[in-house]
Formats: sequence, C-alpha cells, structure tokens
Amino acid sequence: ADTAFVARARSHNATWRDWLCERLRRIGLAVDESFGNFVLARFAGAQAANAADDFLKSRGLIVRRMGAYHLPEALRITIGQEDELRELVNALEAHLGQA
Repeated sequence: ADTAFVARARSHNATWRDWLCERLRRIGLAVDESFGNFVLARFAGAQAANAADDFLKSRGLIVRRMGAYHLPEALRITIGQEDELRELVNALEAHLGQA
C-alpha cells in the first residue's frame, strides 16, 4: 500500500540497473536486457564466471551463480545501493585486469 516507496524503489532500480549494465558492457561483459531488480552478466564460460564469483566473494561481494538455471557462464547481480554497485564494478575491473 506504500505507493511512494514502490515508486522510489522502481526509480532507483531503473537508474542503477541502466548504469550497471552500461558499466559491465564497457568492461567487456555481455548483459541480458533486464526489467527487474537484477542483471545477468555473462562471462566467457563457466570457469570465468566462477573465477569472477570467487574473486568477488574474496572482497565480500555476493552475487549468485546461475549454473542451476543452465546458465553456468552467468552471474546474477542484484541492484543494490550506489556505493555497493560502484565497489562491485571496481572489483570486476580489477579482476579482469582493467583497473
């Protein structure tokens, strides 16, 4: 019933989802079109996705592997707060040798 909260959440998700997709694509990842509160980033195979997940976890960043959904090359990244998303992108840039 809190329509103001829902509107703020939708606006936040749309803004930061678009930002995240653009940044992930800029560092060379494929990103599926999304309309929800997460994006699906695709790596060069399951081994690359798992290595990225392991690297992110080592920095305290949690994403979801998608192997159970028959997408072993993908990681699901939830749209969080601005500082969290910036940290995640910076970590992926470091992992992929672009920092």
